[in-house]
Amino acid sequence: MLTIDLDSRESCHRFIDRLQLIHRATNLFDNRTLAIHPASTIFANFSEEQRKAMDVLDTTVRISVGLECVDDLYDDILQAL
Repeated sequence: MLTIDLDSRESCHRFIDRLQLIHRATNLFDNRTLAIHPASTIFANFSEEQRKAMDVLDTTVRISVGLECVDDLYDDILQAL
């Protein structure tokens, strides 16, 4: 599991939209590499105050690493940033 913090919620969504190899997910832990924006998916029904109390930030993207080649994943993350 990797966690990436970007400068805004919008940056997180743009980053995920630009990924080509890594898949957008609503859950994690698959054999494929998946990316999720927890604040707008898993924790979307919680208030901003509740998310802050749980340390769930609007600026965080979580990546669950699967079986793909690490160099390909690295390249995908770099091009999306």
